[in-house]
Amino acid sequence: MDVPLLLRRNRLTESYLAFWLLLFFVTSIVVFPSVKGTTPAYLLTFLSLPLAIIFSRYKSSVYITRLCLALSIVFILALLSQLNVLLFEHRFPSSENLILISQDKGFFLRSSFFTQHLYLFVCLLAFVYVYVYYQSDFHDSYLYAGAVLLLIYGFYEEIYFVLTGTYGDFLSNRVFGEDGSGSLLQSISFGGIVLQRFKSLTGEPSMYALTVFPVFIYAYFSGKTKIAYAILISLVLSFSTTFYLGLAILLTGRFLQRGIRDKLVFFSLFGAVVLFILFLPTLIELFEEVVWQKLTAKNASGAERSTFFINHFSFFVQLPFFVQLTGVGFGTVRSTDFFTTILVNSGYLGFFTFTFAFLYPVFKLRNGKRQSALRYSLVFLYLSMMIAVPEYSYLVIWLFLGLAYNQLKLDYNYESQQENSIH
Repeated sequence: MDVPLLLRRNRLTESYLAFWLLLFFVTSIVVFPSVKGTTPAYLLTFLSLPLAIIFSRYKSSVYITRLCLALSIVFILALLSQLNVLLFEHRFPSSENLILISQDKGFFLRSSFFTQHLYLFVCLLAFVYVYVYYQSDFHDSYLYAGAVLLLIYGFYEEIYFVLTGTYGDFLSNRVFGEDGSGSLLQSISFGGIVLQRFKSLTGEPSMYALTVFPVFIYAYFSGKTKIAYAILISLVLSFSTTFYLGLAILLTGRFLQRGIRDKLVFFSLFGAVVLFILFLPTLIELFEEVVWQKLTAKNASGAERSTFFINHFSFFVQLPFFVQLTGVGFGTVRSTDFFTTILVNSGYLGFFTFTFAFLYPVFKLRNGKRQSALRYSLVFLYLSMMIAVPEYSYLVIWLFLGLAYNQLKLDYNYESQQENSIH
């Protein structure tokens, strides 16, 4: 029986992805310090394009077709947004309260319009490559190995900080702006002990949580419990609200499905009760500092996020209707949440395109452990971005989106085989 084209194997392209996955999650290291986007994973993403086109014996046409489809959607949205800018810019409200990525005058073809589309191009390259070439029986071990590298370095940082009280990161060299470090030291006091918030080579705790929480879900559902619980410990040490959001999504979903019988739900509740009894005053203080003050805008971070959300949403609702459809141009603003960022930049069309891309697999994936892991991962990534993490260019987002569509491809092939066997 002929093997469907999308399911045929190619050793070179698969081996390349395996090596790529080892470095996929590292974002605070750049190969060329003067160029902030030259992380190892980004460079490997660029190189994947000629590799897939030239050396993919069976799948290059599929790869090119899928990539062109994704790029066509982006191009149409970009073209429409700039046409609307030309027609309606004189009716735009004041932009003085926006977080503009570049300081160009006017909205038409800003410099950030091109640089941010370049980042998006890299993300789409990663998404399509994973969708076409990922083989779970071969690549999963390399995905876990990439996460373990983060764990090893992150726990080294934790131990170094506890022993010396100083910053132990000697690898991170990424810089944002003129002198903004791409790897920030953040500490927290817990029960009289000062700890460094876990971030490893991802820059900051919230980005660490965004990066590895989907890997935790994937490992947990795949039965890789040692890796899953090691990641879970590191996530607890990140003290990140992004992690708490992810845990709430996962536990709520598992509870609705299986109730208290679910092991993760049971042990999470049991652990919460024990901690509540033993460390109630400390936990109240920690919850107020890490979660409550941010949610109620009582600390600097929460107040800033609230203000920026209001400023950007207010700007968007004052735009002419046709500009609301397309936005003012991808890469124009960067709020502290992706919801208002994508609304201003890409309008309703961009928002619904992004939403459809992430939520379609959530509803279409079949039932199964891998499918459930990918479903939870996409919901986590989508909600985290919309609420608090506007960093669309982190490749882990597009990795798991690619994995979801990769699984959809497998599900479709399985259903086709079942129908053929019946007939």
